[in-house]
Amino acid sequence: MKNTKTNLQTSKSSDRNYYPVFLNLKNRLCLIIGGGQVAERKAVILIKYGARVRIIAPSITKRLINLEEKGKLEIIKRDYKKGDLEGAFMVFAATNKKEINREIKKDAEEMGIIANVVDDPDFCDFIVPSIVKKGPVTIAISTSGILPMFARVFKDEIKQVLTKDHIRYVKKIGRLRKMILKEVLDPKERKMIMREIKKSDMNEIMGLSISELKKRYLDKYE
Repeated sequence: MKNTKTNLQTSKSSDRNYYPVFLNLKNRLCLIIGGGQVAERKAVILIKYGARVRIIAPSITKRLINLEEKGKLEIIKRDYKKGDLEGAFMVFAATNKKEINREIKKDAEEMGIIANVVDDPDFCDFIVPSIVKKGPVTIAISTSGILPMFARVFKDEIKQVLTKDHIRYVKKIGRLRKMILKEVLDPKERKMIMREIKKSDMNEIMGLSISELKKRYLDKYE
């Protein structure tokens, strides 16, 4: 296979500046080229977030086979070939051969498909952050691919800081916000209410019912 390094758009560690974004992957086709443990970890997370997952590899782990048997993903048991990326939203190049991974990246680039080349950050369009998820709260942590191990250290620290009270607070104010959007038509008044809520003590808010919160923050704008 030819060397594709000179043909690809690369991003050196010194100039990486990733735009953080949360993607809705529900029912989107996400390809993983490779069938080892790295591919397995990627697949499990993608399934969790509702993606349609397709694995292409000649050798597949037992866990991936088990997931296919449960209808969680699709497996094509063979080597990667040009044209396999058709219809994909994103692709993970996760084979154990760097030249194949870079060929996948080249094909993805030509087709306008974003690609992640495992353990080769200079050839990635995106990287996957460490994630803390509790209820509706999701926090993504990244070191821009420079030191992933340190992102995991941050993850452990954030897990300790983010409590059940924070989650309950988010859910309660989320319910109140829906009422604000429905009942307060003036955008300026909405902003004023949300600013007032933001300044309020979290423990005080947690001690009030939704009806009490509505009376305090919304009724004066009716």
